[in-house]
Amino acid sequence: MATVIVTLDVQGTTAVTAPAGTTLGGLSVSISGNPVPAQVVTTAPWSVSFANVPAGTYSASVQGIDANGKPLGASVSSAQFTVEPDVSIDIPNVVSVAVQVQ
Repeated sequence: MATVIVTLDVQGTTAVTAPAGTTLGGLSVSISGNPVPAQVVTTAPWSVSFANVPAGTYSASVQGIDANGKPLGASVSSAQFTVEPDVSIDIPNVVSVAVQVQ
């Protein structure tokens, strides 16, 4: 399991056609195939953290949403990234140190 931090580089805005009264609710960030729910970020710094992401290959997606959670515009996806599996190593339970002074 790993913590995945997704940071967005937000530059400028693009107009989208929406019904009157529509307001931006934020950016919904999700990780493909991840059982952790999407998170919404509404202000800078544009970053979210996903805890306990299991080993696997994923991509992050970002979608503008309105105040009701409905999508606005097109979503954007990252390149694929890999969360490596945890490794198990054996370490000694007890270590003794002997010192001789001659």
